[in-house]
Amino acid sequence: MRIACCMLVSMYAIASGAAPAKAAGVPQATVACDATVFVNDDDPAGLNVRSGPGSGNAVVAKLREATWAHVIGSNGMWMRIDRATIDDGEGGEGRAEFSGDGWVYGPLLGVEGAGGEDGRGTVVRAGPAADARIVGLIAPDDGEATLQGCKGEWLELEHHSYANPGAAVRGWARAGDTCTNPNTVCN
Repeated sequence: MRIACCMLVSMYAIASGAAPAKAAGVPQATVACDATVFVNDDDPAGLNVRSGPGSGNAVVAKLREATWAHVIGSNGMWMRIDRATIDDGEGGEGRAEFSGDGWVYGPLLGVEGAGGEDGRGTVVRAGPAADARIVGLIAPDDGEATLQGCKGEWLELEHHSYANPGAAVRGWARAGDTCTNPNTVCN
């Protein structure tokens, strides 16, 4: 009887067009994006770059704090990178630290608020779209926002304010409206 009941529910879901439930352990699809962020992990051993999205994958490189990473996709909280550079002190693109295909845990990557459209900061929205509701603002030089995901030109961020302890915002900001240099203010 139990099997018949479950089959009936499954057939109803298929007939009604309902999406099937996601099976546990099934990998998520990678979402494409294009953004430069910085490493905000202060571990002296460096941030692990892995061969796939997840801590069980092999470490293929390590990145130092303040290294710039180019993110090309996300899979849950894991960000796919294709290169990373570190400031060479000469005002250029920087010295290559990593080139290839690697994955980094997103919350160990970050950006800062920039001047934004009106000079007050980076606008954070409820979704990855210019017409999505505004949920907050990341002021320039008010601390790092950690990367939670990405989609196209948008970054999903979580920010805890230095200026206003206890204030936090989570949402989406256009990558071009953020500051990718942890050593200076981008206004």
